[in-house]
Amino acid sequence: QMREQVIQYIAALALKTRVKVVLAKSLLSVANIFKASPEDPFILYLQNAPLAKGMVLPVCDHEIGTHLLRMMNEERQCWHRNRHKYDLRNHLTTEEGLAALNSLLSLPILLLWSPALRYYATAKATELGFAELFHDLEKYLEDPQKRFRLCIRVKRGLIDTAQAGSFDLDQTYLNGAVQLLMHRHEIDFPLLYSGQLDLNDLPRAKRMARRDCLKLPSFLKSPKQVWTYRRFLDKVAEANHIPDPMAPLFRPPLFNGRDYATANGSTLFKLRKPSSTDHMAAYYQRVAPRLVASSTVSNLTDLTRIARAATSPPGAHHTYVMYRTTTPDTNA
Repeated sequence: QMREQVIQYIAALALKTRVKVVLAKSLLSVANIFKASPEDPFILYLQNAPLAKGMVLPVCDHEIGTHLLRMMNEERQCWHRNRHKYDLRNHLTTEEGLAALNSLLSLPILLLWSPALRYYATAKATELGFAELFHDLEKYLEDPQKRFRLCIRVKRGLIDTAQAGSFDLDQTYLNGAVQLLMHRHEIDFPLLYSGQLDLNDLPRAKRMARRDCLKLPSFLKSPKQVWTYRRFLDKVAEANHIPDPMAPLFRPPLFNGRDYATANGSTLFKLRKPSSTDHMAAYYQRVAPRLVASSTVSNLTDLTRIARAATSPPGAHHTYVMYRTTTPDTNA
C-alpha cells in the first residue's frame, strides 16, 4: 500500500517514467533517492517495513518533493557536475533542513522534535559509546528498535562504535531548518528548487539559473501556493519559538568543516557565551541538545517550555551554549 501511494505521488508530478520504486530491507531511513549514472533513471528505495498511518505523505514530501526535484532541476543547470567552477557551497545543510520542514506539511504537530533528537544523539555520541548512547536516548525514545537504528545512524562509519565519536551529518536537519525559518520571508523558494543549492548561494544562482524548465512540488507551483507555504513556515517558526532573524542572510557559513566520522575526541564541544553577532548559531546550538521529545503530551509540553526559554535575547543571561569544533582534516 505504501508503494502504491508513493507511485501515485510520483505520477501526479508527471515523473512516473523517470523514477523506479524499489523495496529494500536494509535501509537506515524510511526512503532514499539514488542515481547510479546520468543515463540511469532515479531509484527511490523504500524500507520494506510497516509505516505509521499518515506518514507516507510526509515521506513523499521529504524524499520526492524535496530531494528528487532538486536533483532533477540540478541536472538542467550550468553548474551541474561542475560546481567547483562556480564555487558553490556544500548544499547538505539547506537540503536536509528544507526536507525536514517539508515533512511537516501534512502533519498536525509542527514541532521539529525528530531533527532535534538526531542533533542531540549526534552530540551525545561524541561523548558515549554505542551501548551508553542507546541507554541515554531511552528517556526520549522508548521504542528500542527505533533507538537502535538511531544509534546506528550517528555511529555509522566508525571502526569501533564502542568508542566515543559520531558521524555528524544528522545535525544538518535541525541546523538547516532553523536557518530557513529565520530567513523565510527573504527566500525565493522556487529559485531554491532550481538545483541543490545552499541558502547562501541564492544571489549567484538568481543570475544564472534556468527557471523556465523547473519541476516544482505541488505546494509551490503558483504565487498563491508560495504565499501559503510561507504562512505554513510562520506556523512552524511559532510552534518551535524560532526568533526573527538578527543577522544578514548571505554571509559565510557558520561551520566550514567536512562531514566525516570522528572518534577518540577528535570532535569536541566547548562552552562559550553567545553574542549578538552569532545569534543564529547560538540559538540552535543552545536549543538543539535539549529540543527533543517523544509523542507523549507531557514531553511535548516540556519541549515548548524549553524552546521558549532558549529564545531570550543574546547576552540577557549567562546561559552557556555548545559550539561544534572539529579537528582539521590533515589529509585534505
